[in-house]
Amino acid sequence: MTLPTSTTIQQLTRPYLLKGYRPGGYLGPLIRKMPLIPYPQAGQQIRFNRGDTAPTPAVYAAGDNETAAPLETTLVTLTFQRLGAQLELDIADALAASDVNDQLQVQIQALKVQMIRLLLEQLCTGDGSAPNLNGFAAGTDTSQTTGAANGAANGGVPTIEDVALLVTNVTASDDYVGAGPDCLAGTSKAGRFLYKLMRDAGETPMFRMDPDLGVPIMHFMGLPFYIGPFATNETKGTGTNLTSIYAFKKNGPSGVHIAYSPLNGNVDAWGMMAYMIPDQLGIGKRGAGGMGYYQIVYPELASIARLNGCDLSGMIG
Repeated sequence: MTLPTSTTIQQLTRPYLLKGYRPGGYLGPLIRKMPLIPYPQAGQQIRFNRGDTAPTPAVYAAGDNETAAPLETTLVTLTFQRLGAQLELDIADALAASDVNDQLQVQIQALKVQMIRLLLEQLCTGDGSAPNLNGFAAGTDTSQTTGAANGAANGGVPTIEDVALLVTNVTASDDYVGAGPDCLAGTSKAGRFLYKLMRDAGETPMFRMDPDLGVPIMHFMGLPFYIGPFATNETKGTGTNLTSIYAFKKNGPSGVHIAYSPLNGNVDAWGMMAYMIPDQLGIGKRGAGGMGYYQIVYPELASIARLNGCDLSGMIG
């Protein structure tokens, strides 16, 4: 592994400098809004029943025969996937520079920041092929996917009707009463495109302050739009450099969420565990690592819908 430079160690020693690091140029508020739920199941798998058909009751008159129709389910099995890395410091550097800030803890915190960003990237683009997570595109059923420009074979410029249809395609049962989506998600360019669609339709785009993010968030049909690093190189037919917009439900019993293994209770609020690597005789380095076991859970097929084939090349940037 590569050691941090002596210059970095010296800079991080100063008590009046920020001891962590937050590289800029990254925008992903979606990860702050996704529910993270611990799954204390044995082993590395999540197993749950997804309803296929439900009993069909009917109105009937006195003396009529009642219908007999059972509940049928499909057992869904998901496998947790690992995220993490290890790091190391020169023991002398760590000891000499840790009178104010524990240098190994500084490096661990930096690793956790990057793990959160990787978790978001997997949420948006994971293809479901191990060890990748079951990201939005992989987790959306074909029956829940519609195309831009009224389903154009090669993709096209989305219309406001396309996005409205996307919203109405989310029909999660919410356990029993039924519910639509509670948010939209896509790239920052997709957000600007939705803004333009609403302006062109004579609407005034609505922004509401988000209590978790502390910034105003644009809404479409009353639903907040969250930005994430979704793919911008999707293909459809002969169309290239396309992207997708998603509508989904993230709250309640039918909500899409990130599941994590509690790892015997040794994880933080993000489902991440830090661990120390014991010093070894003859090696002048001190090591640590960070890890987490995650998977994306879609309780129902109707919990999420996708609008693919979105050609946003006409937008600036």
